Amino acid sequence: MSGVDVLTGFEGFPVTKANVNVVGYAIKDKSLIQGDTSGLDIYTTVDGDGVPECDVRCYRGAHLDGNLEECPGGADRRYDISLWLDESLEGQMGGYGYNWGQELGPDYFLQNVKNDNIHILLHEMGHGFGLLDFYTWVPSGQTNFVMMAGSAMEIIEFDAWMLRDWYRKLKAERGW
Repeated sequence: MSGVDVLTGFEGFPVTKANVNVVGYAIKDKSLIQGDTSGLDIYTTVDGDGVPECDVRCYRGAHLDGNLEECPGGADRRYDISLWLDESLEGQMGGYGYNWGQELGPDYFLQNVKNDNIHILLHEMGHGFGLLDFYTWVPSGQTNFVMMAGSAMEIIEFDAWMLRDWYRKLKAERGW
């Protein structure tokens, strides 16, 4: 079950399929990337904290007006979210997620990349949709769900309900 799956057909949700395209990599040293990189943008620029970053001229979140004329590859090379593999998170069962993307420990991610469900990634993606953590309280009748970190290894029906409720409220607020 994915976020798009649980929203498809719900109150006119307009997306039926989510295509995932890797358009680039941000890395400190280009020589660390192995294999064929043709067709990918490789960025070695860093932000103010020294963290590698993709070209913000191509980040849709920085151009909510839709104007991506400054993106060197044009609108086809835009990105919507980033997945950061952050060595400072190694050995931790956790990460970060927000509208900009997700941040996970590289070993955890790479050990789980072929799994159907990477539960920490699913949890952090929930934050990208605006869902909150449930650390200090649990909704009545619920015992496990992805947004209650570590209690579910896959999206369950309660997570799906929260996502549909998020869309319902956002749709009403924005007049969609």
